[in-house]
Amino acid sequence: MNRRQFLAASGVGVTAVGGVLGWRWFQSPSLPDGMRVETWHHEADALSDSAASERGPLGPEEQFHVVLPDRATATDTLKESVAGAALDETDFETSYLLVVQTGMQSKMELVLQRISRRADGLDVAVSVDSPDGGPDDLRAHSLLVRITDNNSGIPETVTIDITGYI
Repeated sequence: MNRRQFLAASGVGVTAVGGVLGWRWFQSPSLPDGMRVETWHHEADALSDSAASERGPLGPEEQFHVVLPDRATATDTLKESVAGAALDETDFETSYLLVVQTGMQSKMELVLQRISRRADGLDVAVSVDSPDGGPDDLRAHSLLVRITDNNSGIPETVTIDITGYI
């Protein structure tokens, strides 16, 4: 390979890697200093049958959320089939889980946009990602968020704002 081909191929490779990293940075949620999150979206009700019956059915654009501060509460509250990595990989000594739910069309996704701290808790902004518009049906959607916050403990209150419903 001659020098020009090598330089051209290297430039394309560096541009592609930079584009992927830049896109991930652009897509990542806005978080306070000292906070890390990991999210899992499920087009299903993440709550166990007993927890879901306490909550009641989710209607269109109805919202529900719950903070799971420890493994025992999380195990009792989440369906085993949905909890998976969120439960298995969470160290409840340093992290907690937040479950955000809403009723909306299938083929859509809940995406964490922003978390901000208040004196007594958190404000959480979530958006609906709807690449295809979705069919005319109603499904429960669950967003599991593992929050590791080096500057604050488990919040007393959490407010959720979900935008982008179709």
